[in-house]
Amino acid sequence: MRRPKTSEKTRLPAALAKRAETAAAGKLGRLIAEAKEDIALIARRRVDISEAFYDIGEALVRLKRREIVAAMGCRSFAELCEQRVGLSSSQADRLIDIVTTMTRTEALSVGATKAASIVALVRATPEDDTPSDLLAHGARVRGKVIDVKKASTRAIAKASAAVRRGVAPQGRKVTKEDRASCAALEKSLRAAGAKDAKVSVKAGRVAGAARAVIELAVADLARITAGIRVARRAR
Repeated sequence: MRRPKTSEKTRLPAALAKRAETAAAGKLGRLIAEAKEDIALIARRRVDISEAFYDIGEALVRLKRREIVAAMGCRSFAELCEQRVGLSSSQADRLIDIVTTMTRTEALSVGATKAASIVALVRATPEDDTPSDLLAHGARVRGKVIDVKKASTRAIAKASAAVRRGVAPQGRKVTKEDRASCAALEKSLRAAGAKDAKVSVKAGRVAGAARAVIELAVADLARITAGIRVARRAR
């Protein structure tokens, strides 16, 4: 048997090695190119992510209309969210709270999570304040002013919990009777057909002047107002 020459023995492995090296370099180049494309995609979409939550909230406000819920064959807004939108009703409510109490600029300046925490703090404080008030002047919690713009989301959440455990400063208090009255009103509104009605209580700016804050769909408001008129005529 004729043995291959030494040069022939070494030439083939060298060629294979070269091809393998070229293939590896080509694969690495493709991976780097793909990675760069994904990084560029993320950079572009980061802007979309920061703005998307407010657009989603506005869309949810439109979807919450009773006629829309009925047209989609759902029994409630919560059912529409969970079965058609893919969001829990609590997530939807948080986004709706943001877009109905904060401007787009305010919300985007702090982000979705912090915006939701600010809204929660507004609802917790007994004063007649708004997210704009807290962003401009801070929040007073147990005698200390928290800079809401600079505070972390966690710090704002802790402040909300502290407010719920305490009472309003400067004598502005919300009593158990006030909370019970608002809870009863909310129950009555829901029994009258306003299934998404919310009634919270705030102390107001004058000592002892508790205020009820009522939230319900405009369609529900019109129907309830009509019912009140009918009840008055029947007296």
